[in-house]
Amino acid sequence: MKKNSKTKVKYCNNPTCYCLDMRKASQKVTNIYTNALKPINISVTQFGLLKHIQTLQPINVTDLANEMELDRTTVVRTLKILENRGYILDISEDRKRNRKLILTNNGKSAVNNGTILWSKVQDKFKDFLGEEDLKELLRIISKLELIN
Repeated sequence: MKKNSKTKVKYCNNPTCYCLDMRKASQKVTNIYTNALKPINISVTQFGLLKHIQTLQPINVTDLANEMELDRTTVVRTLKILENRGYILDISEDRKRNRKLILTNNGKSAVNNGTILWSKVQDKFKDFLGEEDLKELLRIISKLELIN
């Protein structure tokens, strides 16, 4: 088999697998954003957490995980990295339970730099898809978020 050949694997009676096709597209999109954030050494998840903390600060870990619809253990693990880099600060009194997180000045700087890079990718997608397709994509994404 050639290295670059793409074989369609049939998972069900449909000619395509919606799950895997959406995962492939999602991974491709994520990789584009990941590459854009490389100059500031922040992952897509880290940037998302920083943006949410910036908007909702002070915020506790459970509320942050719920807001981002992420597993709490994933959030805790990622927050540890951000804390070690000096991007976030826990301002709670006991610092073990009910952590209250805010951005540090370094965190604010990372968010500002990341936002510039992120915006360039947003513009790239807007140019690539065009206004109409982008609106349709966002409509479909909103609809998919309602599925049980």
